[in-house]
Amino acid sequence: MKKVLLFTVILVAFAFSMSAQYTEVYTQPCFSDVGNLYTSALDTAGDVDYEIADNFVNVADPIKKVEFYGACGSFAGDWYPGTPNAQEPFIVRFYQQVTGWTVPPEPLTAPETGTYTVKLYDSYGDGWNDGKLDVLVNGVVVLDDITLASGAGPAAYTFSANAGDIISTIFTAGSWAGENRYEILDPNNVVIATDGEGTNPPTGIDVPQPPQPLIAPATGTYTVNLYDDYGDGWDTSLLSVYVNGAIVLENITLATGAGPEAYTFTANTGDEVCTVFKAGAWPGENWYEILDPDSVVIATDGPNPQGIGFIPEEILYEPTWGTPDY
Repeated sequence: MKKVLLFTVILVAFAFSMSAQYTEVYTQPCFSDVGNLYTSALDTAGDVDYEIADNFVNVADPIKKVEFYGACGSFAGDWYPGTPNAQEPFIVRFYQQVTGWTVPPEPLTAPETGTYTVKLYDSYGDGWNDGKLDVLVNGVVVLDDITLASGAGPAAYTFSANAGDIISTIFTAGSWAGENRYEILDPNNVVIATDGEGTNPPTGIDVPQPPQPLIAPATGTYTVNLYDDYGDGWDTSLLSVYVNGAIVLENITLATGAGPEAYTFTANTGDEVCTVFKAGAWPGENWYEILDPDSVVIATDGPNPQGIGFIPEEILYEPTWGTPDY
């Protein structure tokens, strides 16, 4: 039996009342071809639930009118135009946009004073097979070479820490380390850290070092050369360069080829130079270098660049779908 699912896609225009007039505040663009038209769909019987989110801001007056435009289609291996029902249901929900800022990597810090617990597990159920774990508080070993001798666990070990203490671990792999994992619980038995997920062996919980900026060795013009190992450009990857926190090169890229593509900026002796890399497709092919005013390479990053130093960036958090503001 060929199963045909019927979908309705919507184009929404939001407007609010101003005297007797409506002023449009948002419009989702319309697609002319059938394949791109179906961007939002709901068919719970067919286990299909595609949601589309439209963002608009600075709406000071109440929203009084919502207009829907769209088309119906059926999916049977591909999209085909469909016949709409006399009535089609639409649900409009509003969510508050929540943003935040990135922060540098932070160590695992004890949230309060008390007794902490480390629980060791093995997914296969035959112990850690010579795998071992050290637990450190402020760099001092408090649990040495603990292990899960047999079984699936948990094997529990405890240690003491004060609020603000830095907790770290060192994992030494034995055989079948991909079966091992552990978790750390605070004095209230709340899990505050895990290590070893799925078939990935534990890596240990280290004390991250704050990303360090590049210090300009001289006053003058610096050069950033962009390269691509495959030779087809950066595939939408972007790089921004900052001097003392101010952007001096924004979203530069290598459009095509292997490079180098050269960009320049100025800096004074002692200035802090940072970069932010935004990965596109195939970032493992991308890399770049920074040269001082004497054309000496003073930094490289990549393949798969991570950026140099740290620049806080604003991020948009995913709403909790199903719990709208109204």
